[in-house]
Amino acid sequence: MEFNITIFDIIGYAGSLLVVISMLMTSVMKLRIINTAGSVLAVIYSIAIGAYPTLVMNVALIIINLINMRKLSNNSVEFRLVKAPGTDAVLGDLISKYLDDIKHFFPGYKDLTDEDTAFIVFNADVPVGITAGRINNSCFDLYFDYTTPAYRDCSVGKYVFTHLRKFGLNKAQMIDPSKDHLAYLNKVGFYAEGNKYVKML
Repeated sequence: MEFNITIFDIIGYAGSLLVVISMLMTSVMKLRIINTAGSVLAVIYSIAIGAYPTLVMNVALIIINLINMRKLSNNSVEFRLVKAPGTDAVLGDLISKYLDDIKHFFPGYKDLTDEDTAFIVFNADVPVGITAGRINNSCFDLYFDYTTPAYRDCSVGKYVFTHLRKFGLNKAQMIDPSKDHLAYLNKVGFYAEGNKYVKML
């Protein structure tokens, strides 16, 4: 049996592979990006072989993905921040759900007390992040700043640290952050100050 594979066949297979790979992503943004790339290749393949129904479907998928990626990037519209005491029951349930992952990024994790405060980030009605610590005057001493896996490529952290000021805070700091967390802190605008990483709000 003879197989005559053209460059457009290769493009078609590559597009299908990318769409399948996108379904394996835990990150919503990565899923959208890879799915869009696969759909673009599928559009090229559809034009080459004249498969216009497939062409229309993939163009629609590209548009849907681009709209959703824009929403994910512009999450000041979608996100909201809720303040909770450290012993809040809903907060405790949320932490327990992600506790193993939180401890992975924050090995020094300790249970929160009445003197602690947390800010829960919601995207619509879905909790996507927890920033917890202790407020001393107008300074927020961070224990951990956690984002759920699906939203880890979005700007949850940037949203938090641009909205904490409305709660009377003007400074956030984390003492001796883990090495795995340093790149994130730099990305959201923290700077080193001795053994602390500090951000003015």
